[in-house]
Amino acid sequence: MLTKGPWQPYTIGRDGTQSTSSSLSIASKFRNKEKMRIFLDDERPTPEGWIRTYWPNEVIALLNAGGVTELSLDHDLGDDTRGTGYDVIVWIEEAVATRNFRPPKISVHSANASAREKMLAGVRSIETLAKRFL
Repeated sequence: MLTKGPWQPYTIGRDGTQSTSSSLSIASKFRNKEKMRIFLDDERPTPEGWIRTYWPNEVIALLNAGGVTELSLDHDLGDDTRGTGYDVIVWIEEAVATRNFRPPKISVHSANASAREKMLAGVRSIETLAKRFL
């Protein structure tokens, strides 16, 4: 949970509930005011100045709302039926290719070595597409 900085304490829970407001409400609060740094993880502590999410659909909602400048993604989120960090990469790649979406800076912090490499390959593809289409 975030505790300092311009961000008020917003946490999206593992069960999909929010302690303060929904991910779309969070995005609307910060759109055009603050730039959002999104941290997707199920276990690690949230770095100061980042908005914590647990599921890919929450990250995608925030990306759609605009204002996301940076993502830090884990792969294994505890319930593969709800998605993985790779799902966010695939969504961004498609959005860049089909809608001229401007991708944020993306980093991968997954401990799963093979998934990390797969995600980093996706990041490279996004960067290549973004150079071509933007």
